[in-house]
Amino acid sequence: MQWGRIDNYFTEDELQNFSEQIFMPKLRKTFNKGLELQIYQDIVSHEPVGTHKDTEFKGVPNYMQFLVPNNVNRDINLCESTSTFVEGEELIWKRCSILWWFSNCTHWSKNHKERRHCWVIQTRLSSTT
Repeated sequence: MQWGRIDNYFTEDELQNFSEQIFMPKLRKTFNKGLELQIYQDIVSHEPVGTHKDTEFKGVPNYMQFLVPNNVNRDINLCESTSTFVEGEELIWKRCSILWWFSNCTHWSKNHKERRHCWVIQTRLSSTT
């Protein structure tokens, strides 16, 4: 599988204190022990994100990408009202879940007018793995 969603990946406490120290050990354990953080962003978007791939960051190849839903219109209960598409498959947002895909996958957001808040994590593989 090249993409998916894992429900209940994070606890509410982890989301309230979201940081690299919380998510990187979990990502390494679940996906690949050689994952290294490429970039981590706290994103608030009001406009849909068009079709694209995130294959590199500053000339360094990406390996996997992750999206962690936080809230929609500042309401944590509205996460399931929006989604992200990966290779045409709709991945509905769900609080405490993680959406993931390999960086060579085409992805975009649902055509929305909501205020969407999430964390986006791009990773690379360690050169020693």
